[in-house]
Amino acid sequence: MKTAVRACLLMAMGLLAAHCGNSDEANGVILPDGGSGSGTHGNNGDGGANGNGTNPDGSAWASLDGGANPWGALDGGADPWANPDGSPGTVTYGDGGLHGGGDGSASGGGDGSLWGGGGDGSASGGDAANGGEICGNGFDDNHNGLVDENCPCLPGTRQYCYPGTPSQAGVAGCNWGEQVCTGGEEIGNWGACTGAGHPTPEACDGQDNNCDGIVDEGCACTLGATRSCYTGPPGVPVMSPCHAGTATCVAGAGGTPGWSVCTGQITPMLEVCDGIDNNCNGVVDEGCICQYGSTRNCYTGAAGTEGVGACVGGIQTCQELPDGGSNWGACVGEVVPTAPTCGAGVDSMCDGHPDEGCPCRIGTTTSCYDGPSGTAGVGICHAGRSTCTAAGWGPCTGEQTPQTETCNGMDDNCTGVPDEWCLCGPSSSVTFHLRDFSHWGDRSMISIGDGFPLMTQDCGPMRCPSSEVAVETSAGVFACVAPPPACPAGSYPNYVVGRFWRCDRPCEMIITYGPLFHDLVECAPRPTLSCPSGLTPYYAFETETWVCRPQCNNGEYDLYHFGAIPICIPC
Repeated sequence: MKTAVRACLLMAMGLLAAHCGNSDEANGVILPDGGSGSGTHGNNGDGGANGNGTNPDGSAWASLDGGANPWGALDGGADPWANPDGSPGTVTYGDGGLHGGGDGSASGGGDGSLWGGGGDGSASGGDAANGGEICGNGFDDNHNGLVDENCPCLPGTRQYCYPGTPSQAGVAGCNWGEQVCTGGEEIGNWGACTGAGHPTPEACDGQDNNCDGIVDEGCACTLGATRSCYTGPPGVPVMSPCHAGTATCVAGAGGTPGWSVCTGQITPMLEVCDGIDNNCNGVVDEGCICQYGSTRNCYTGAAGTEGVGACVGGIQTCQELPDGGSNWGACVGEVVPTAPTCGAGVDSMCDGHPDEGCPCRIGTTTSCYDGPSGTAGVGICHAGRSTCTAAGWGPCTGEQTPQTETCNGMDDNCTGVPDEWCLCGPSSSVTFHLRDFSHWGDRSMISIGDGFPLMTQDCGPMRCPSSEVAVETSAGVFACVAPPPACPAGSYPNYVVGRFWRCDRPCEMIITYGPLFHDLVECAPRPTLSCPSGLTPYYAFETETWVCRPQCNNGEYDLYHFGAIPICIPC
């Protein structure tokens, strides 16, 4: 599936240009105006010249008869695309050369013109947004030595490229190069075109040195004489189905004898998955996993689940890969196991058991309670009911959880004691006092606590609203606050410095701080935290919590042991 999406995206961006095909397969180049040039690979039907197009300056593209140079310099200077021997560059193809048209036209449009656009085959200009470069055709359209620069692509994909005159691409030693899309994001840029061949002056050696589709042009020969010729890659063994052709000595311009184009030959083409060794390397369909368009059954679910419950198999189709070869696409139409949909009655897990793993049966109800443990059925508190839905158990409705005690003769907070904060009469309130530990021991020491709560409770003279209690926040200073929560057994209400209630264990140790904190005395529960190596438990009276402190026993803090527990206190 991923490969197919990449191929479609490349097509959508105009990045795929066909450079392959057999003798009767159409080849197209996507142009910025929406048109396309077309032709066929393989032998030209009549051995004629490629079609003529129009240069950006209006001059005609030269054809096989050696007409005007199709790549004249835009500034009127020297031709930047001249052949290495100084002769004008041409855009002709030999019959049977790559991109040859079925009637000998060169990659022409509707009337055979070169790289024509749409129905009339008119010549196509470059894309102004890319500096005149046509993205996806693998050529250097703006003649700056770079191929498809600034054209977006998918990182990791490859394409064939040729930085020279397009008509020379794939002819004799002017083999195609390759460039790779690089970049770390979703869209990259084409790298340099590497491995491409280039023309050299004709050497009269039986080879097409200047890649114009003609072997040894300009070399003397006897009119009517013939010889074997081959314009495929030099130095590469000719393997089936490729084979040599025949060149005939004919009268050229001015009557000078010269060898004609090589006719009857078959040269390598790009490999396609058609059961033929298109590139003539002795290997048929390398890189092809399957034949284009073929299908097969598929299933990616767990073994033994296909055909069980909702699970069914799908179909895979063989698809062409962007960089050549083929592979199977996504498994379309399959249904694999999924989590159960409770209440649907469908075996979505494909194990033969519909609604397996569902917490309940739809429509059933059960008792529920969201209040603190032990409060259901105490005072005003009672359970509710929850109903099973397709998503599981629904909310708990009709329950009653603990509320703030309001001195109404009822046990609102469900502790088993009605109006426990309303027992002091009309002129006083339940009052929590701080304990005075100033008489315990000398400074900088730890003593065993008395096991009593950290705050005492009585009926004090301060009158608070019936729903509040009085609490001593500092020595002699009281405030009316909401009553403390019900604490579990073994712990008691403690109003801490941060002005909130907390359930703490009773006074288990008494810590006397030194002059650094004005001989402050605090009662604290035993520390339960475990400090890493290098840190020591320290009771932070500011927050009334145990913390781990570094650098104890440094002259300002002493290290004490309370039984087996090391404790750090200020001197």
